[in-house]
Amino acid sequence: HGEIEMASLKEMRFHSGNYLKNFNYFYAVIVFLVAIRFIAVFWNVDTYHEGDKYPSIIEMAQGGVIFRDVNHIYGFLMTIINFPLVKFFGNYLIVTRISGFIIQMLLVLVSYRLFKNFASLTVSKNLAFFLLGISNAWSWINPNIGASGNTWPTHYGMLLVCLSLLLIIKKSKSFKVEFVLFVLAGFLSAAAWSARLEFITVWFLQTLAIA
Repeated sequence: HGEIEMASLKEMRFHSGNYLKNFNYFYAVIVFLVAIRFIAVFWNVDTYHEGDKYPSIIEMAQGGVIFRDVNHIYGFLMTIINFPLVKFFGNYLIVTRISGFIIQMLLVLVSYRLFKNFASLTVSKNLAFFLLGISNAWSWINPNIGASGNTWPTHYGMLLVCLSLLLIIKKSKSFKVEFVLFVLAGFLSAAAWSARLEFITVWFLQTLAIA
């Protein structure tokens, strides 16, 4: 009986050891960081960014006209994307927070796809991991900081720029397809200025590089 128990114990240790060897800590950390970002969706109020954007979103959801009834410190892209959601789900801050969380996750994924075109798979994963880790979501640790895990207008602009770069480097055997991708890339790059005016510089530099 004792020998059977000893054999069972050794088998349990063997399986436990294999499980730990096969366990991917890299992905575990990624899940942790995504969870941190999602927790930050419910934390604090960014009186600067949300103080500018959220009232604008509410105003447009109630029928206001952009540039006439709505004030903008930054660009209008974030407002344009979010006001239909607020109009549908109601005037709740959590609506724009969850929308922003999705934008940030898309930014990490698109950036990873972009990195893969210029670096090895390992380097690309680590760069995406770094981008995920430097989120403003960490401000939830200190409630005295006037910030939150909310998405900023910059995130929207960065997403458009990264998508634009992906389309530029995408190859196709069809000239018509490449031309359409090229035009779409230019549109996305130029549209990034609607998130923040500074992104017009990116469009200008892309144009110079292609020319």
